[in-house]
Amino acid sequence: MSQVSVGQLCELFGQIAEGKITGEAVQELLERASRLAFPQILKKVLQQARKTAAELSNPYSRVEALAAIAGASHEARDFEAARKTAAELSDPYSRAKALAAISGASHEARDLEAARETVAEISDPYWRAKALAAIAGALAEARDLEAARKTAVEISNPYSRVEALAAIAGASHEARDLEAARKTAAELSDLYSHARALAAIAGASHEARDLEAARKTAVEISNPYSRVEALAAIAGALAEAVG
Repeated sequence: MSQVSVGQLCELFGQIAEGKITGEAVQELLERASRLAFPQILKKVLQQARKTAAELSNPYSRVEALAAIAGASHEARDFEAARKTAAELSDPYSRAKALAAISGASHEARDLEAARETVAEISDPYWRAKALAAIAGALAEARDLEAARKTAVEISNPYSRVEALAAIAGASHEARDLEAARKTAAELSDLYSHARALAAIAGASHEARDLEAARKTAVEISNPYSRVEALAAIAGALAEAVG
């Protein structure tokens, strides 16, 4: 069993070497090493992860990777590196999401407040709602969920509203949020937008009825390219949900 697990770790190291690293991949790597109770492997994994994270050119990806490392290592230096990188992000939405990831890993009030303050800088209702949903998902804070819901209902574009509501539903796991998303999706007359909206809901809900509704709508799309895109969106949403 240990040989198989070590082989899996080596495979992930290969992904890192090829530049395919993501926050999720780093987290998976660290979790596997922890479960195996190989302190020496874990130490090497952390060293490799830190080195690779420092080489990532995209600041947001670097923050996500550093937050994953910090969450696994619980070391102050990793949290500070993540915070320092997050501060370099000029886009408020990316910075808010990055700070939300750090907040989820650190459980510290200062990270939560920094994320909230950054969200206040986002003028667009859609992105503000999604950023608040990210914070709520990371910290399970009812206050943030309520703020996200309030912002989501202010979004004038129905499709964008569904996406925001689906993100909130995925963070809250509450029936009322899923129903709000489904109700808004039902208002979409364009089949492509309708299918993609339902795909977002299916990914958040993990419910068969949402999956079937999304598939049924997608196959009705007359344009082959749009139909393929919609079906791909459904597959992607479900893969993310079960991953």
